[in-house]
Amino acid sequence: MGEDKENRSEPGIIVSSMPGSERHAIEQLRESEERYRVLFEQAPVGMAHVAVDGRWLQVNQKLCDIVGYTRKDLLERTFQDITYPDDLAPTLECVRSLLQNELQTCTLETRYLRKDGAVMWIKLTVSPVRDARGNPHYFISIIEDISERKRAKAEVQRQEVALRAANLRMEEFLSVASHELRTPLTTIKANIQLAMRRLKPLSAKTNLDAAEINDKISATQDMLTRAERQVGVLNRLVGDMIDISRIQAGKLQIRLRQEPYNLTSIVQEIIQEQRNAAPGRSILIEVPAGEEFPVQVDPERIGQVLANYVSNALKYSEAALPVTVRLQREESYVRVSVQDEGSGLSAEEQERIWECFYRSPDAKVVSGSGVGLGLGLYISQTIIARHSGQVGVQSVRDKGSTFWFTLPIAQQNVGG
Repeated sequence: MGEDKENRSEPGIIVSSMPGSERHAIEQLRESEERYRVLFEQAPVGMAHVAVDGRWLQVNQKLCDIVGYTRKDLLERTFQDITYPDDLAPTLECVRSLLQNELQTCTLETRYLRKDGAVMWIKLTVSPVRDARGNPHYFISIIEDISERKRAKAEVQRQEVALRAANLRMEEFLSVASHELRTPLTTIKANIQLAMRRLKPLSAKTNLDAAEINDKISATQDMLTRAERQVGVLNRLVGDMIDISRIQAGKLQIRLRQEPYNLTSIVQEIIQEQRNAAPGRSILIEVPAGEEFPVQVDPERIGQVLANYVSNALKYSEAALPVTVRLQREESYVRVSVQDEGSGLSAEEQERIWECFYRSPDAKVVSGSGVGLGLGLYISQTIIARHSGQVGVQSVRDKGSTFWFTLPIAQQNVGG
């Protein structure tokens, strides 16, 4: 028995009987394994051991936090189960390259599906651990959550696209503005020169009879009237550019009247101005009989919006077709709409026409002046928003458009 006891194989005795170099090697191995275990568990990124067939063999807590699964849940799944379907093929190609020893390490950006169904971006780095024969035993995977980085990159790209689009619109605007500003100036200059030539004989000749003088004066008045009309166009274009600069600086002035104003009066005044500017056009107005629409507004700014709507309707519809302006109550708001029978707008155009500098590529001026910088509707939208109202459009291709805006109705008696 005593001999048996002395020869018993106990670990402590075996270790103690090992040569010093072997004991040191074993201790180093244990320390190395412990350091790796601590590093694995406390790593700031997800880490995992993954079987060649895709099963999770070992995962750290950070990986569980990233994908929203418990450790137990993950160990019952494969990496294929949580890889976004569209990204599975490149991930499997990465695995194939590692198994075929074409790569020692594979890194790619891919998407995972969290347990809650959310799609997230990760940076995946995979390296194989091989056995003594060089065959892949399992993979070590490092998973880094890059969702926020991707979102930031996407936002930067979105802003770059928006900036390029804005720059393009600005270039187009400057080109259009240059042309549109020169057009009325050319007309003004030509009419003034003609008027001067017409008037010159009056001062040089004294034997003209009254009829000749009247004819020359009448012709000169027509020229000056055309010049005056172009001055008005030029003034409106310059006014639009000033308004845009004020809007972008946050300094657009809206002077709300303290006393409610009768919106019908504003509408009637603007319609009369438009009739005078386009004497051959039919502009109809429909207002419920006996009903007033008291609004607390800046009358000039609301008139500016309505004038823009009506002038656009005249511009983009045939001269023989009417334009109709309607007022109607909608609960605590009044709705002003301008209907034309023009070519209409596509669904995309109905969204984009409110953008600054946007000019519909398909819109064709069929009546009156084509002067415009693509600013009017953007300015109108801003003005109505400052009045706590809304703007909108209903349009059907080849059947016309109805542009509208709403304003809150005041409760007091009206003036104006």
